[in-house]
Amino acid sequence: MIMIETPPDFYQVTEHARLLLDTNFFIDALNHAEEFQDFETRLKARGVTFVTIEPVLIEFLKGASNTQEIKKRKDIIENLIDAYLPVNKEIFRHIQVLISRYGQEGKEVSLTDFLLGGALMKYTKGTFLVTRDIRDFPTNIFTRATYFYVAQRRSIQFYGLYQYPRGLSNPQ
Repeated sequence: MIMIETPPDFYQVTEHARLLLDTNFFIDALNHAEEFQDFETRLKARGVTFVTIEPVLIEFLKGASNTQEIKKRKDIIENLIDAYLPVNKEIFRHIQVLISRYGQEGKEVSLTDFLLGGALMKYTKGTFLVTRDIRDFPTNIFTRATYFYVAQRRSIQFYGLYQYPRGLSNPQ
């Protein structure tokens, strides 16, 4: 049994938002289906849209051990999200800006996380990245708008909801 706990302003901040989900959200949804489904229902009741990018799907599927597990994982994503955001040339131009801003800190950032960051740069209005990879989305580049955490019997998993600040240098 787990508990998903939010700060008092969480639902106000995320109302009518688009939540861009990282792989770790799907991993936790797989391992704690009932609690994450309840959380999703509460968010959807407030007009939240769930999206991801196809590289997250690939990252999530590659952890499967057989064909049945692949199908189960794909079903989790397909039932949870409302749409896949396209990964296109514009997002790759944004990634070049991110690489420059990260500098040496970017050496350990995965391609999928750069793609998520590029998507955040493209979709700045009302879009929040939901991730446990808080080290890969530093607050000198992204804004942590809110958070929630998953309290388990022996651990706590912290999720940040990040945005890319509008008006910062985005490539044309």
